[in-house]
Amino acid sequence: AGTFLGFVVSETSGVALPISNTTMGSVNGTSSPDTITAQCDASVSTTGASTNAKNGTDAMNVVREAKSLNLMTGVSGGKIGQIGFNATQSTDAMWPFIQLYQLNPTGNVDIQYNKGGGAQTTKLTFDTVDQFVNVSLDRAIYPQSAQVHATITDLWLNIDPTDEDSWTFGTSSNATSKGTYYQVFDENGDLGGANVAAGVINIDSTLDTL
Repeated sequence: AGTFLGFVVSETSGVALPISNTTMGSVNGTSSPDTITAQCDASVSTTGASTNAKNGTDAMNVVREAKSLNLMTGVSGGKIGQIGFNATQSTDAMWPFIQLYQLNPTGNVDIQYNKGGGAQTTKLTFDTVDQFVNVSLDRAIYPQSAQVHATITDLWLNIDPTDEDSWTFGTSSNATSKGTYYQVFDENGDLGGANVAAGVINIDSTLDTL
């Protein structure tokens, strides 16, 4: 991955790059029980994408509103992204990428930003969030044909830290309507996955392995 990114990523457990083919030196994961495949299909072609554009929507579905890279324009010797991101015609679309880390439950992680005038540090604690899961209904008794308003609180539903996530649940008992769907609509209620071919995918069968 470092060959394409332009800097070393050996301290991470893995790196997910938004590429649309497996011909660029990528390899499949080996960790069980469910290995990560090297191919990360783009929803649309990333040809011509540039580092100063928001490629998240085009290149991957997980990070949809990533901040643009600092191109260090006009700065002599400046490194793109301040870390020397390799911005060439063949690697532009690799932004944003995801770094994976092995974390220990209840362990602390220090996030440090080395800025002018001193480092800015934030300490995070990695732990389970099951204690925050909750479902509440708008009433205790419902008449026939009434609408049911449910509020679901679950931090695991927050997939994209850069954007609002949209979840759709099919509650009809028939096999074609019951299911769990991600990003059918965007945060404004406009068509998301529902606007592209095969964009509405029932992930019920994979929930146990996510």
